[in-house]
Amino acid sequence: MTCRRDQRTTLSCFVKPESSFYIYDVSMLTLAKANLFSPPVLGFGLGAIGTRLKSDLKLPSPLPTLLSTYLLLAIGLKGGTALAKSKVSELAIP
Repeated sequence: MTCRRDQRTTLSCFVKPESSFYIYDVSMLTLAKANLFSPPVLGFGLGAIGTRLKSDLKLPSPLPTLLSTYLLLAIGLKGGTALAKSKVSELAIP
């Protein structure tokens, strides 16, 4: 995908899947909204606000263990599927 900025607020991206070109415009406001309202960013922001306000909120003891196990499994499965789709030559020579 190749992207270039036409004006200050519009980003044009050109995607070439097999045989045809697709062109779409992405507004910077739309892009910012999509990124800032994603769950990881919102979670980080709420955690930062809670820390700043010196909140006494504590998670129950099994919950951090459950979340870390879930995240490790999700990362491992995603990496494993990416490795399964890649060729050996891509892994040997970057």
